[in-house]
Amino acid sequence: METVFTDRATSHIHSTRPSWVLACERTQLLTLLQQAATRAQQQQQNIFTALTLPVESRDALHIFSALQVLELGERFFWEKPASNEALVGVGAVLTIAADDADRFDVAARALSTFQDTCLVATTVPMKRVPAPALFGGFAFDPQRPGTQLWQGFPAGLLTLPQLLYRLDDDQASLSIHACIRPQMTEDDLEQQVTETLALLQRLSAIVEHFPFQRLQELSTQTTSMPKHEVLPAQQWISIVAQAVEQMRQGAYQKIVLARAVEVLHPEGVFDVETTLYRLRQSYPDTFVFALQRGKHYFVGATPERLVSAQEGRMRTMALAGSAPRGHTLAEDEYISQQQLYGNKTRQEHQFVIDLIRESLSELCNQIEIGEQPHVRKLKNIQHLETSIEGRLKPGHNLLEAVARLHPTPAVGGLPREIALKEIRDHEELDRGWYASPLGWIDTRGNGEFAVALRSALLTGAKATLFAGNGIVASSDPEAEYTETNWKLPVMLRSLGDEE
Repeated sequence: METVFTDRATSHIHSTRPSWVLACERTQLLTLLQQAATRAQQQQQNIFTALTLPVESRDALHIFSALQVLELGERFFWEKPASNEALVGVGAVLTIAADDADRFDVAARALSTFQDTCLVATTVPMKRVPAPALFGGFAFDPQRPGTQLWQGFPAGLLTLPQLLYRLDDDQASLSIHACIRPQMTEDDLEQQVTETLALLQRLSAIVEHFPFQRLQELSTQTTSMPKHEVLPAQQWISIVAQAVEQMRQGAYQKIVLARAVEVLHPEGVFDVETTLYRLRQSYPDTFVFALQRGKHYFVGATPERLVSAQEGRMRTMALAGSAPRGHTLAEDEYISQQQLYGNKTRQEHQFVIDLIRESLSELCNQIEIGEQPHVRKLKNIQHLETSIEGRLKPGHNLLEAVARLHPTPAVGGLPREIALKEIRDHEELDRGWYASPLGWIDTRGNGEFAVALRSALLTGAKATLFAGNGIVASSDPEAEYTETNWKLPVMLRSLGDEE
């Protein structure tokens, strides 16, 4: 249910100088909460509310930084800098968590229930009224026993934040979410309105006065950071060699093996805002993300969309095969042609295309695959990419597509189940949420999930960086190790390592 409040007696919350105006009239908010309370009492279940305010567009990282001051709980950040799209949230009004292999089904069922128990309203008519959106992700492999490294990250998690700032190219908004319980009284609702308006007033002042320009200064500071390979190089190379031998004997077609490197900050703790600032400056064509769980931040800039849905139109990509960038245009082009269009890479890339087509065939009509792969160039690395699109059949949804596509051959292998078992048994790494689906979905079924690559887990003064590579029967184990090293500088530079 969506409502537009048109009461023009709107009070503007502002500081002593022109500020980030948050226009919300008390009666508007109270009316929405009263409607929810009536329904909650009638149905004897919690009802969720979403009141959306159109706001002046501000830098998403500025909002993310300001939200920390509110101390409302854990934050998340999601941005596509090149297209000026972002979601930034704090707090948790609703948490959908799952701890077993059916995590996608659990999330889909809970989301469906939430859709039926949500009231949506806006303070003024908007060009596009955003639907309530939940942000989160899923573990790479819930069947692998976890370690303390990923403490607080369940097998599946979707969170409806208390405050959600959303930037969609030419429109910015702030949504306030609340949970109304059947037993809440009129006094409870009045108290919640008072607290919410006070919170908005405080946020308005914080956004206006937050010293955001310091991030640019901090981003130029670098230092030498001690590094430690979680698994010694020769041991990892040996694991790759064993996999290559198995594939040559016909055990399976492909496996993706990952490794981790621990980095220590010699002068203090890693700052997530500064890290995000560097990532978005260097990699504007990626998905830049951060998700907080307790004292941990999972942060990165991934070039790979897993799948998105917009009004029934589904988009995904095959992204497989990597090569370094050249020092000159001629060298760069030579590397593209020799390494990305070579037999090993084209074989790996076709594996991914074929599985995606098969995975989506039951969910989508009119699957369209790009005629030729093209080279996706990032700052220090380049990949082979092919676009894939389709239209969702009635009765199917985005989370089903996520479940069917993950893990793609680009992060798992072929056949999928055999490769997963081999990773589970021999990789000797707790991937946690690395190489897993991370993103958002709203109550209309629209959303976007990326594959969490080029990422790190920040915990105080320690960062754990992850990098993996696709292994096929023709792979050279030492060359595969070298290729993973091409991927680590994405996060090393963004953490401020001077090397």
